[in-house]
Amino acid sequence: MLVSLSSSSGISGAVSRASVARNGVVVDAEVVRQRLHEAVREDRIDLHYQPVVDLSNGTTVGVEALARWHDCELGPVPPDHFIPVAESSGLIV
Repeated sequence: MLVSLSSSSGISGAVSRASVARNGVVVDAEVVRQRLHEAVREDRIDLHYQPVVDLSNGTTVGVEALARWHDCELGPVPPDHFIPVAESSGLIV
């Protein structure tokens, strides 16, 4: 699977587009947005917690939450590809 994002400038300003290619099929940004909205509504975004470690002494000083999305049709969608879609559609502010 390949997910790509591009930005183009038009009369109305910058427009973000995303496409997902899986087995040679390209899925439009609108499909990604719809699937993402559905995944959020149905609680299908997974959170993984990763420790933040102070390397000077090896102690855990915090955690960061990482969002992961595996869509039943699109497969695993990397966060650097679905987060911009979530931001542009108002799911993340």
